[in-house]
Amino acid sequence: MPKARVLVAGGVSWSVVSCEGVNMFLFIDESGQDHKLAPYEILAGVAIQEQDLWNLVQAVQSLESEIFGVRLNEVGVETKGKKLLKNKVFRHAAQMGEFEDTEERRALCAEFLRKGHREEMGGTPEPRSRKEFAAYGQCALTFIRRVYDLCASYRVKIFASVVEPTAPRLTSDFYAKIIPIFSSAFSTTWKTEILLKWELSYSTNWKKPNAVF
Repeated sequence: MPKARVLVAGGVSWSVVSCEGVNMFLFIDESGQDHKLAPYEILAGVAIQEQDLWNLVQAVQSLESEIFGVRLNEVGVETKGKKLLKNKVFRHAAQMGEFEDTEERRALCAEFLRKGHREEMGGTPEPRSRKEFAAYGQCALTFIRRVYDLCASYRVKIFASVVEPTAPRLTSDFYAKIIPIFSSAFSTTWKTEILLKWELSYSTNWKKPNAVF
């Protein structure tokens, strides 16, 4: 049976799971529980072998500079999907054709981000050109696609459950019954670690998933 410990890094709680001599970092988060904009409740997670984690971090940081022309944390932008995949980002990207000159796109994007950062730091509003908006949108979408490629190359495992907001609640004895069954059935796969994380971190009021990927 896998063993787990919790590590807090950067304000985020990760589980470090050891199974058959391999250590894996495991992070799970949820969204949609407020029943506002999201049509479903989502429980999703990411798992990566310990030996690959730092290499992936460095690769993503290098990719930021390559795509945006600047590290995002230097201009006050969090690397989060809700910021990089807003509807308006897609609109910005589509308002012009794809830049053939990636150097020009990177320079325009970097200037777009620096202007926003200067304003956030108390500076006067600075106008942005249509090309700068388009460059930022295209850079953001390119960055996301390339991050997925990096995750694949570093053997990252991504998983999620999608839950209807009206789905029935689980009974209090659900975990006691189901965890041993799944742990036994999937003892040599990543699913064991995933289920172990559920057992450790989620209460019994979680809803029954309609689909698990």
